[in-house]
Amino acid sequence: MFVPPFFAGLAAVLGKHAQPAQVFTGFVFEFSLWFVIYLLSLIYGIAMSIGEIEDGTAGYLYLSAVPKWLIVLIQMAGPRRR
Repeated sequence: MFVPPFFAGLAAVLGKHAQPAQVFTGFVFEFSLWFVIYLLSLIYGIAMSIGEIEDGTAGYLYLSAVPKWLIVLIQMAGPRRR
C-alpha cells in the first residue's frame, strides 16, 4: 500500500532524471496487474473445487496429484485412530 509512494518519493529525492509520477503509476500498474491475476486464479480454483466437491469426486482428484508412496507414508506416520 505504501510501496508505490515510497519509491516515487525516493526517485524524486535521489534521482536526477527520474519522474516520480511515472514511477508511481508504473508501480501501481504492476501491483494491480498481479493482484488481478491472483484474484482471478483464486476465484477460478475455488469454483473448480466446489464443482468437484458437489460431484463427490474431489477426493479422487486431490489424491491423484499425490504419489501413492507418499499417501502410504502419511498414513503410517500420522496419528492413530481408535
